[in-house]
Order: sequence, then C-alpha cells, then structure tokens
Amino acid sequence: MNYDRVGPISPGRGLRQGDPLSPYLFILVTECLTALIHQSVGRGDIHGVRICRGAPEVSHLLFADDCFLFCRANVVEVNELMRILHTYEQASGQEINLVKSEVFISRNMSHVAKEDLSRILGVRLVLGTGIYLGLPSMVGRSGGLGVGKISVLCMTLGCVGRLINGCHRLNLQEYIRDVAERILETPLVNSIREDKVVWEEERNGCYSVKSGYKLVMRYIIGSDKYHVAGNWNGIWKAQAPHKARHLLWRLCRGCLPTRYRLLERRVECNLNCPVCDEEIEDEIHIFFRCAVARDSWCAAAMRVVIYIVGRVTMLLWCIWQNRNDKLWNDNVQTPRQIGRYVFDAWNDWYSVHKLQSNSESRTTEADLVRWKKPALGWVKCNVDVAFVPDSGRTSVGLCFRNNRGQVMAGMTQ
Repeated sequence: MNYDRVGPISPGRGLRQGDPLSPYLFILVTECLTALIHQSVGRGDIHGVRICRGAPEVSHLLFADDCFLFCRANVVEVNELMRILHTYEQASGQEINLVKSEVFISRNMSHVAKEDLSRILGVRLVLGTGIYLGLPSMVGRSGGLGVGKISVLCMTLGCVGRLINGCHRLNLQEYIRDVAERILETPLVNSIREDKVVWEEERNGCYSVKSGYKLVMRYIIGSDKYHVAGNWNGIWKAQAPHKARHLLWRLCRGCLPTRYRLLERRVECNLNCPVCDEEIEDEIHIFFRCAVARDSWCAAAMRVVIYIVGRVTMLLWCIWQNRNDKLWNDNVQTPRQIGRYVFDAWNDWYSVHKLQSNSESRTTEADLVRWKKPALGWVKCNVDVAFVPDSGRTSVGLCFRNNRGQVMAGMTQ
C-alpha cells in the first residue's frame, strides 16, 4: 500500500457492490490499468484527445467499472492499447467484455480503415458514440441531455414503474388501434399437444447441416458487410491459370497475408519487405514499388495488348511466388528470370487451354447421345463393334434391356 508492503487486512465490514464503499473496489482494481495507460502516454506510445488547443490530453475516463479509452486512429496505437488491456487481464484475472464494448472513430477516416481498426480491437463499430445509461454518450454541440422530449421519457418511465409495482390501471384506449387489431387477429390454436421447436428451413421441421449452411450463405451474400460492388466476373474470366485468378481475387479483396495485413490481425512480425528489406510490405509495395517488382514489370514487356489481363494476372502471381520463395527458402529470382517465366508459363497455359477448347468444339452430336428407355412392351438391343487394324481382330457386343432399363440378356464375341 503506497509502495510499502503491509500485513494482512482484516475488514471490519463487508465490501460488495451496492455498498456505499463499493466504488473503492473499482478504484483499487483499476489502479493498475490507469498506471499502464500513464506509462504508455509518458513514452509517447499513446496520445489522448484534447478538447481545444492548449488543453491537456485525456487518455482515459473511468466511471465505476466502465471505461472510455482514447487514442489516435492508427494501427500502432490500437495495438498498444490492446497490449495494455491484455496485460491488465493477466494481472487482474478479469476479462474485457467485448460484446458490450464499442469503438467510435472520427469521421475523417474511410469506412474501410474504420472496419480494419474495429477488427483489430474485436469490438463493434458504432456510427455515433453509443448509449450509456439510456442516453447518448456524447451529445456534442446540440446541447441538452440528448433526450427529444423529457416529458415523454418521464411518462414512459412512470408506466414502467406502475407495471413493476403491480398497478395495471392503464388506459388501453391509448394503444395504437392497428396494433390492437393485429393482436386480436392472431389465431388461437386449441390443441392439447405441447409446443416444440421447429426448424423453418426443412419440411420436417428438423435441423440439418445442409439447410443451416444454405441459410448462412444466404445471409452472407445478402449482407452489405461481405458484399463488395464491382465486376468480379471479369477476374474469373481472365485468360490465366486458376491459381493466378485466385491470387488476383484475394488481392482485390484485401485477403493477401502481407506483413501489414498480418499486423492488423495482431500477428507480431517484421514489417519490412522480405525481398528488398527497405519499406513496409503492403499490397502496393510488393507488386509495384519494390525494386524487384518494378524491374519485373519492365522485363515482362507487356507490349501485346491481346489478353493483357491474363498476362498481368500471371505476372502478379509470379511476383507473389518469388516473394514466398524468398521468405521461406531464401531463394530469389532476378527480374529477367521472372519476366521470362511469365512469358513461357502463360504461352504454355494458353496453348493447352486452346487445344482443349478446340477438342471440345469438335465434339459431335453423336458423342452426346444418351441411352433412352424403349416403349412399354418393347426391348431395345444396343450393339457395339471394335476393330484392331494391326492384328485384324474384331469384337462385337450386344445388350438387351426392357422399358425399365433392366438387362435381359447380353453377348460378346
């Protein structure tokens, strides 16, 4: 206590939540949290918020067990804040309730950057400042308490109080008429059978993994969070191998595990590019700004306009493959080797792909004929003959089937 070790404390009264002395519980427990925040602010790792020029920085506000934490909206300070909270959890044995936590970011940032920071924090992003004790946490310049009409709030709280106290003398005529009519139109089922849980996605009412997966996919596809506008079919129709198209799709969706992306997902790693070791590795650097990438674009010599999307996609895949080979095997290719490999690999793929397309286009209608059942009372006989020119041998096979497709007889010779 006060930097001195003291003996055992024998409390003279119970100290629990609800007691007049209960605020001391939160003050004593959160003292280590405030100390960690002050240390980080002193080192310059976290910067608080100022209400005006010349005002002191406010890094945190505490009210009982609720906290307001402030920092700059960048990856470095957000990760430092997460480190402080993690240290506090390990020291106190408590755990941050992420479900009840929210993050508010100023409006001078893009929505994508806000989503990335909220993903690092693991909490929900709110457009305003959230609600605390039923009222807005911050009203701003609008003034007042953030309540539209205080008389309506008082009347509502009075109704709730009468319901809690068992006083049911409420005027039902004040209810909205259409709501009352809908309640009265609800059919009442007279049945002695007990209610049971029914899964609406299946006819038998039982849950299945298949229907659950379809429901989740339907929600994901229809959600704005996972839907990104754009002509994504243009990526999958590019004249390039599937692995290269898949890399281009991951690049456009921001799914490539670059070191900057890994840091956003709380993976501690070196941020420098593994190829040139000069700048932070993100998507723009690894494919365009890196010295090896720039020289590879020149060596690839994209002079042919035809199928340019496919060639560029193949070049991006080769640059990413060279980066992985350097990272895991300490083996890097020269830009000239990368450019030559792009030219040869794409031409080989296109030759094979064109050959397959020509063979598919030469497929005759006879090759697509499927066996059909004969009419009722008839038997169909299918015959096939094979001839080997070198040996002069011939083979024949016969098969008899009825109108149900069952084999009645067969012969080979």
